[in-house]
Amino acid sequence: MVRVEPAPDDLVITRRTPPRIDDRALAAEIPVQVVDDGEAAHPFVVIGDSLSHGFKSGAIHDTSLSWPAQAAAAMGLGPDRFRFPSYDGPTICPGIPLNIELLVKLLEEHAGAEAPLLGAHLPVVASAAIHALAEIKDYWEKGDGSQVASGQPYMHNLAIYGWDVRDSLSKTARWCREHVTVPSFWDHLKPHLPHLAVSDNEWRAALRVLVGPLGDDVSQITAAQALGEDGVGTLIVALGANNALGAVLGLALRWTPPDYLDWTADDRLEHKDEYTVWRPAHFAAEYAELVAAVKQVNARHVVLGTVPHVTIAPLLHGFGAKPAGSRYFPRYGRVWISERDFNPNHDQCLSGDQCRQIDSAIDSYNQTIVGHVREARRQGLDWHVLDICGLLDSLAYRRYLADPLVDQDVQPYPMPDVLAALSPRPDTRFFGSDQFGRTQGGLIALDGVHPTTVGYGIMADEVLKVLSIAGVVSPDTRIDFEQLIPKDTLVTAPPRTLTEDMTTLGFLNEHLDAFRSVIEL
Repeated sequence: MVRVEPAPDDLVITRRTPPRIDDRALAAEIPVQVVDDGEAAHPFVVIGDSLSHGFKSGAIHDTSLSWPAQAAAAMGLGPDRFRFPSYDGPTICPGIPLNIELLVKLLEEHAGAEAPLLGAHLPVVASAAIHALAEIKDYWEKGDGSQVASGQPYMHNLAIYGWDVRDSLSKTARWCREHVTVPSFWDHLKPHLPHLAVSDNEWRAALRVLVGPLGDDVSQITAAQALGEDGVGTLIVALGANNALGAVLGLALRWTPPDYLDWTADDRLEHKDEYTVWRPAHFAAEYAELVAAVKQVNARHVVLGTVPHVTIAPLLHGFGAKPAGSRYFPRYGRVWISERDFNPNHDQCLSGDQCRQIDSAIDSYNQTIVGHVREARRQGLDWHVLDICGLLDSLAYRRYLADPLVDQDVQPYPMPDVLAALSPRPDTRFFGSDQFGRTQGGLIALDGVHPTTVGYGIMADEVLKVLSIAGVVSPDTRIDFEQLIPKDTLVTAPPRTLTEDMTTLGFLNEHLDAFRSVIEL
C-alpha cells in the first residue's frame, strides 16, 4: 500500500544518475596552498552517522573494524592516536541494540545442525531467543552497559548511528541523558516477548561518544571544536543519509513541512522524526549551519562526504518487472516478502516514482555539499569531497550491474583482486547463505542497509585515496584486503540457514520489537 504525498515545488527530478565526483579534478580546478606544520595533535577526526560509527547487522559492536578505524590503522595511527567507543557486551550477544548475525548463529546452535530456525525446533529456538534478548536488554539498561565512564578524552570517531545534520549540531550528552528512560522495577519483572528491545538504545550508544572532559553540553560538532583547540589534521564529515533514510526504513515518504525552517532548533529535534525526507531547501539551510560550525574547527584538511542514494539498500526490494533502461522497479517493499506473496494493495511499500523523488532530493543534497567544498577552496581552505554516493552507486547490483541498459555513465567499481576472487563474487544483494557458505551478497550486512566488514574496507580504501590527493598519505597507503577478509565473520563463517529461512526475518519483524527497532532505526 503506497501513501502518496505531493513532491515539493523545489524538487528537481533527476532523470539520469549524476556522474561520480572526481576530487582530484576538483582540487586541480581550484588549487589551494597548504602549509605543513608537522603532525597535528589529533591527526584524524570523523563526524558521521551509522556508516561512520561502524554499524552492521543491526548493531554497533566491533568498532575497530569501522571504516574510520580501518583507515586510521592504515595511516599508522594506533589506539592512542585514534580513539573510538566500544560496545563489547553482553557476552551472550555483544552489541547494541541487536547483533542479528550473532543472534542467528546462537539460535542455530540451539536448533541443531542444518535445522531451520522456524521448524520443529521452534520452541527451543524461541526460548533461547527470549533469554538472549532479555539478557541484552538487561545489560544495556541496568547492567555494565548502562555505565559510561566520565572524564574520558573525546573520541576521534565522533560518529553516532541514526544521527542527521540537525542532531550533529544540537543533540548533546545532556539531551541524551534526559531522553534515556530509566527502567522501573516492574519493567524488569515482565520482559515478555514483544517488549525486549533495548530502550532508547541510540541515546545510550551516543553517550559513549559524547561524554568527555567539558561536561554534558557538548555535541558532535563542539566535541570536534574542542579537539581542534590542540589541532586537527584531517576532519571528515559524512552526514545527511538520515535526512532521507527514514523513508526506506519506514516505507513512507513524508516531506518536512513547508514551515520547517521557522521552527526553533528544539522544536526540530522534538518533531523531525515525524518526517522521513528533508526538502532540498531545508537540507541546504541546516547543512549551511553545519558548514559554518565545521569552519570553527581548527582542522588543516576537511573532507565532506556525499549522501548515498538510500534506495539502493537491499532491505528495500524491488517488485514487478523493471522497465527496460529504468533505474526503478514499479514497487519497493521488504526483502523477506516473496514476489509471489507481495501485494501492493496490502503490503506497505514505496512506488518507483517515490524512490526517484527520494534520490532526486539526495542529488540536490550532494550539489549543496559539493558547492560548499568549492566555496571553501575558493577561500583558501583545503576541503575535499568523498563521494560516498558515487561509490555505492558503482556497487549497486540490482539497479545497475544486473541491467546493462541502465545509465552507462555508472561504471562498476573495480573490485580488488582478492575480493573478486571470492566465490561467489561479493555484491550488494541481500545476504544469503546455506550450510555450504555464502550464496549471494557479501558487501551489505544482515540489516540490509549497512556494509559488512569488507564493505567498510572498500569505503576506507576510498577515504585513503582522497587523503592521498590532500597529501595526507602516500598513494600506496591502502587497505590490505587479504588481511581484512578473515576478520569478516559474516562473509567467512555465515549463518547456515539464511537462504532457506528468509521468512525468519519476516517472523522476527512481525513478532519482536527488538528486531523491528533495528530495521526502523
